[in-house]
Amino acid sequence: MSIISTEQIRVRFSFFQDGVAFNPASVTVQVRQPSGASTIYGPGVPVMTDGVGSFYYDFAGTELGSVVIVGIGIDGLGNTIVIPEVIEVVPATGMQPRVMTSLELDMCIGPQKVDELFDDDADGKRDSVLVMQCLRRAEDYALSKLLKGWSEDGAVLVMNNDSVLRMHIAWAALEFASERRPAFLAADGKGQFWAQFERAEKYFDEMSKAQRASAGEAIGGGNAQSGGGTALPARTATRGRFVFAPDKNSPFGHGGF
Repeated sequence: MSIISTEQIRVRFSFFQDGVAFNPASVTVQVRQPSGASTIYGPGVPVMTDGVGSFYYDFAGTELGSVVIVGIGIDGLGNTIVIPEVIEVVPATGMQPRVMTSLELDMCIGPQKVDELFDDDADGKRDSVLVMQCLRRAEDYALSKLLKGWSEDGAVLVMNNDSVLRMHIAWAALEFASERRPAFLAADGKGQFWAQFERAEKYFDEMSKAQRASAGEAIGGGNAQSGGGTALPARTATRGRFVFAPDKNSPFGHGGF
């Protein structure tokens, strides 16, 4: 598995005995950097669990090269179970996303399906460089719509503060990912997540035209397209300032043009 420097990725460890998942009495994670520095985390935060026998640790690459991450479980009898993972940390390529992370994809379809979509070398793990490139393309696609109403900086701030917008960008990225794998294409050339992509595209369009408000607008600034839809306050009737005295020729008073 490879990741871009400074990217965060969730590393998972699953513990089994005789084919049955179980929670060890103690779980730690050891991280050995390319420089040789080694750190042990846990038990407890930041080593987290999300099911029986399933643990994870969120790792961010800071040194380039091979990082060895080992999940270590000790069962009730004192037996040690070791699960190693090697991650290659590579330099940034210019295609890293501004806001999105692979965790946004995991929340849509689960980590196993994401691994399947981005596993080109059949090692059972996602290629995080491919993930980052796909997320950047999905961000750029959304920005191409949002720039009708925001500056780029404003649109990125909105992305940072609108979880629904990020969800739709994630679905766009998943559609792009499925389209790059022939096995996932339908006969008409559409990917597995075309329906979600169409919904996302509609959301981007509505936001760009201020037909839909964003939860992030308070931070990213108002949509420039919403100005024309702002209603002016109603005018109230007022009495005229000047009263003209009537006479026999003008019973209602003088005035006018």
